Amino acid sequence: MKDRFILIYVAIMLLLPFTSSAQLSLGLKGGVNITSVTTDDGYKTGGVKNTFGGHAAVMLEIEGRNHWALQPEINWLQKGYLFDNGTIMTRWIFNELDLHLLAKYKFNLGTVKSYLNAGPTIGKVINGFKKPSNGDKITLDIDKDQINAWDYGIAAGTGFGLSVGKGILFVDGRYMLSLNDIFTEAANKGKFHKVGFDYTLGYFFPLN
Repeated sequence: MKDRFILIYVAIMLLLPFTSSAQLSLGLKGGVNITSVTTDDGYKTGGVKNTFGGHAAVMLEIEGRNHWALQPEINWLQKGYLFDNGTIMTRWIFNELDLHLLAKYKFNLGTVKSYLNAGPTIGKVINGFKKPSNGDKITLDIDKDQINAWDYGIAAGTGFGLSVGKGILFVDGRYMLSLNDIFTEAANKGKFHKVGFDYTLGYFFPLN
């Protein structure tokens, strides 16, 4: 719980200098993720496949000049992968609380409002599970299973929105890549990095 408050506190401190006179919008979103893992050269990933998860987020859009905006987000995300050893298929899922700090460039295409965004991410693995095809779900222990508790990486995507009521209804697609390993060096499992896409439906409410 303490780590979650640290992430939220860092986000607020980073944003305070930008919010005094900017146009602000509050956003809510949710959707699905398609994720897997990639590895460093020299380690084989035979049997690794995509899996599905969910996400939800609270966002703040801070309008800038010349079509630019800053978009910090607090995300709950499920990231993971399927591993098939030829006999058993095991689904690994990691539940994370992530902070995304995205630069956003907006295009005005008449009634359609399109944009590109990109930026760094940092997150905390809260919990997770693995589910073999021949057995029950097993809750992961971050320390015992030698999982890196912190995750960091990059995200980039695009989307478009339409004016609905006083705000903007939008759909969004985003690529995510973790730069930290899933497992600690002591786990000796190779260099696994989470990778995937999320697909979102959301709404922005103007605050001023």
